[in-house]
Amino acid sequence: TLQNSESKAQSKLLQQRDLLSSLFENVALGITLWGQNGKLLYANKGFTELTGYSKDQIKNLEDWFMYAYPDPEYRKQVLSDWDKSSSTNEAIRQFKVVCRSDVKKDIEFRGTFLKDGRALVTLSDMTWRVQVEHEKISSQKLIEEHKRLSLVGQIAGKMAHDFNNILGIIMGNTELILLKSKDSDTNKIVNLIFEQTLRGKNLTKNLIAFAKDQEPNQEFFNLNEKIELVINLLKKDLEGIEVITEYSKNIPDL
Repeated sequence: TLQNSESKAQSKLLQQRDLLSSLFENVALGITLWGQNGKLLYANKGFTELTGYSKDQIKNLEDWFMYAYPDPEYRKQVLSDWDKSSSTNEAIRQFKVVCRSDVKKDIEFRGTFLKDGRALVTLSDMTWRVQVEHEKISSQKLIEEHKRLSLVGQIAGKMAHDFNNILGIIMGNTELILLKSKDSDTNKIVNLIFEQTLRGKNLTKNLIAFAKDQEPNQEFFNLNEKIELVINLLKKDLEGIEVITEYSKNIPDL
């Protein structure tokens, strides 16, 4: 009876071991067990699928750090971080790992340090999450830049309207002088004022158009018209430069 009980207990232990082994092999995580001397005691299939390295390649911690962190400075940083963690029972860290074929991945490590000196470490691929975070930050920066440009455009538009009113008064008075003045020298100066004022009005017209473009809005536009607008805005900077424009009539709206 005692022998039967021992046999049943041993059979139950074997079943539990097989169940745990099956779970470790099929779980979507890399699972490793490291000895006190740094030897790799166990690595599941998930570890190889994640990193590309087999247990034959990674025999100990020295192998792992050389393969996973080939850059000496970064390796030193990782080692230092893990040394600080070893004083606690558990640690969660995330590092950039060079996997097989030089594929770089962001991997999260969860380490549990056992009383006998062994360490159970799981590995999770966080590359997709890091990429999403980077894209989110880039999108936020882009939104902030659009807001800034929108504000600049609104200010430019308001200033252009006010400046337009000032120019309107100048133009009106120069036109009155030209109607009444008979002195050719005076008319020459007033004509110059009038021409420059007219140029100023055209500039403010472009600024108002620019301001409208900066307001967040999605609509189709003609590329040729936008190029013409930019050339007009840069007219002062283009003085002395011959600008040749060749517009196609068949360009679809964007």
